[in-house]
Amino acid sequence: MRILLTGASGFLGKFLLSDLQKIGAELIVLTRNKERISQFTAFSINADSLTVLECDLLTSTNIRSILAGVAADHLVHLAWETTPNQFWNTDENNHWMDASCHLIEAFCDTGGRGMTLAGTCFEYQETTEICHEDSTPICPETPYAQSKARFRNISSTICEARGIPMAWCRIFFPYGPGEPNTKIIPSLIDVFLGRRPAFSVSRHDRRDFIHARDVARGLSKIISAGFEGDFNISSGLSTSIQELVEIVAKTLGEDPDLVLHQSTKSDSETSVIVGDNGRLNQLSWIPEIPLQQGIEEMCRLRSAVYSQN
Repeated sequence: MRILLTGASGFLGKFLLSDLQKIGAELIVLTRNKERISQFTAFSINADSLTVLECDLLTSTNIRSILAGVAADHLVHLAWETTPNQFWNTDENNHWMDASCHLIEAFCDTGGRGMTLAGTCFEYQETTEICHEDSTPICPETPYAQSKARFRNISSTICEARGIPMAWCRIFFPYGPGEPNTKIIPSLIDVFLGRRPAFSVSRHDRRDFIHARDVARGLSKIISAGFEGDFNISSGLSTSIQELVEIVAKTLGEDPDLVLHQSTKSDSETSVIVGDNGRLNQLSWIPEIPLQQGIEEMCRLRSAVYSQN
């Protein structure tokens, strides 16, 4: 299978590249910066076996000719605006939606035979229940989630009209090595290592954390088998922010109250974002990395980096 991948240099993209190489896929990477792809040795990626094409999807005027030249069977589109603390509300989300729709149309019209696209759990309506692909309403609140939901609907229409299978993957809360420093787990590790001040958390909120390697495995399963439809890529487990803080603190031998005493929001304001992963389970996929194990790995790696500086 010849796979065209966007977003390869992003947090999840590196893990997915590694996983797809393990199953023997022929990979073509579309990236804005070729140099970033050559720096992936830490992720067990053989950069020499990749076909790397430099292209900015937001500005390119020849994407159709590029796609015709690579003749990929399957498109995996991860690229999007992900600048920490900005991506939620930036107008760049609309630009990415337009560029992504253009990419989808061009891929379909140049011989593409299937695609797997990355969505977000934030497309779902806020609820206190577990999110199911078929029954939980879609009601995104932020520009980021709204643009993703619109992109999903447009892509579905395009693919249905051309008879091309499409999988839409709503990814919940991925974490792991290489995660942006502003995310909650790296931030908590830095607090308990004394690298940054403590900050307030909503201790009663519940989230569905899933290791990036398990996300990559789920995506690979969908891609390699050509599955279509909507999929939650989630652990299926509900973890409170208080529990998360306690795991990180215990792993580093510190007092969780350093963070928990600054907790915000009352019990009545609890937010729950947890996904049912039964549909993906039916494809012989289950998460393999428990949250405790994943956090221990991140604490070990982060501590090692700081000890070298």
